Amino acid sequence: MKKSIHIKSLVLGALLVAVVFLITAPTGEKPGDILRVRQLIIVDEKGAERIVIGAPVPDPQVMGKRLHRRSPATGIQINDASGNERGGIGMLDDGSFVVGMDDERNERVDLFFLPGNGAGLGVKDEKGRNRISLFTPLTGTQAGTPKLEMFDESGKAIFAVPTPK
Repeated sequence: MKKSIHIKSLVLGALLVAVVFLITAPTGEKPGDILRVRQLIIVDEKGAERIVIGAPVPDPQVMGKRLHRRSPATGIQINDASGNERGGIGMLDDGSFVVGMDDERNERVDLFFLPGNGAGLGVKDEKGRNRISLFTPLTGTQAGTPKLEMFDESGKAIFAVPTPK
């Protein structure tokens, strides 16, 4: 009987070793080289989500309210201690690519590419109004020609290069 238990133990042990070997068998990659996740969330000491790296990232929270993006986004979202989005880098499913910096209420600086439209940089005031715009359109009569504009608080262009014709 003891011999039978000993053989069963050896067989079970051998099977366990085989399973562990198969699970950890070399794949040509060093252990720890790749981490595959849909989201990585970094929290602060109070548990607030401060950095979210994801595919997709969640819709932004602004002043405590969840807002919807115009298109799902993959990227990095940076939040303040209250969970409000304050900046990020995102590639949207509509093909746009945006780098943004926000204050607690509004987007303040955006570096962007909009497919079929163009690329640019926008700077807004504390009320979210466009104040400086640098834009290079992809299409139209001005395609490829950069335009720099500055706006007053009413939205009227007070400076433009090239000057409007």
